[in-house]
Amino acid sequence: MKKLLFVYSFILVSFFAVGQSFEGVLKYDLKYDGEMVQQFASMMPNSYTLKVKGEKARFGIQGGMVASFMGDFISDGSGVSYMLMPAQKTAYKLVESAADVAKDELTYKVLSTGITETVKGYKCTKYKITTKGENGEDLTSYLWASKDLSIKLPQSSNKQNALRAYKGVEGFPVKIEQNVSQMGVSFSMTIVLSELKEATIADNEFKVPAEFKVQEGFPSLGGLGK
Repeated sequence: MKKLLFVYSFILVSFFAVGQSFEGVLKYDLKYDGEMVQQFASMMPNSYTLKVKGEKARFGIQGGMVASFMGDFISDGSGVSYMLMPAQKTAYKLVESAADVAKDELTYKVLSTGITETVKGYKCTKYKITTKGENGEDLTSYLWASKDLSIKLPQSSNKQNALRAYKGVEGFPVKIEQNVSQMGVSFSMTIVLSELKEATIADNEFKVPAEFKVQEGFPSLGGLGK
């Protein structure tokens, strides 16, 4: 179960330090398909919210049991992100090195399909991305990226990050269709940008509260998966 939670918990850990001049809120809706989906329906979130202010960002999960375990992720653009757990008054520090990213570039293949489509009003190019699953099987995802949006994604070595940046993909992800294989459970997940609006975001939304203690690494999520 812990591995299944990571599909959501790491979904945008490295979706930070992404901005240029954009300030506002982005919302993504999630849909699922597969024989085993109903067994995990109560766990699964139904949306993500991303608040962006230049290079600062705050990501939150809405809906499902996962949301009750996961706090918001924040970054001030320094390359380090934090997962906030308000109930514990703890911030978990998460760091990813450039070496991790460079090594990961060898683990996936990106192919532009040459297909252009309009998704949610944005002109997008469709990409095919092939990675390896837990048992060495090929997993195929499709990503629709638009160069119309002035927001950039960094490279990431996080294999569970559906909205990560891939070397070879040009543009910002508007839609992703991803095959997920965890603990013998396989299903497909579709993530679609449903709302993007400019808004003023307070600076303290991207800071660890003063009363929080900081710990290194990802939390145990209440012991799930032990």
